[in-house]
Amino acid sequence: MNGSPTRTWVAIAPPEGGTTLIHGDLRDEHLGVAGERVVLIDWGIATQGHPVVDLCWYLCHCAWRI
Repeated sequence: MNGSPTRTWVAIAPPEGGTTLIHGDLRDEHLGVAGERVVLIDWGIATQGHPVVDLCWYLCHCAWRI
């Protein structure tokens, strides 16, 4: 997947109202770097849902840093 992170997110997001595999507990501790790739670890509570759920959870979890 080439392009900016925004383009990549849009490319993998389902159509409005659609669902996909979501991590369910996205936070800094679950992000890793493998070469030029960002990887997610700890998929124990992965489920089906809209990707905005992961984005909102991440923003809420990290809001105290702002």
